[in-house]
Amino acid sequence: MYDHYCWFDGYWWDDRFYGDSPVVDNEELETFNADWKSELLLARVYEMMDVYQGDHILLTMGCDFTFVNAR
Repeated sequence: MYDHYCWFDGYWWDDRFYGDSPVVDNEELETFNADWKSELLLARVYEMMDVYQGDHILLTMGCDFTFVNAR
């Protein structure tokens, strides 16, 4: 795996761990962040593209004992 199989900075979402804010795509809210969250995700993909050969990128976003609240 590129950087283990845990989530990467900016995308730490889980009930059991304090992490980053979720993506807010409502532009009317003060917490709107979908623009820079998507830029962060795209930057991660481009970073991985420099390392891997091929046409597919696997973005792993979970760690041991995380995402226990799947609803």
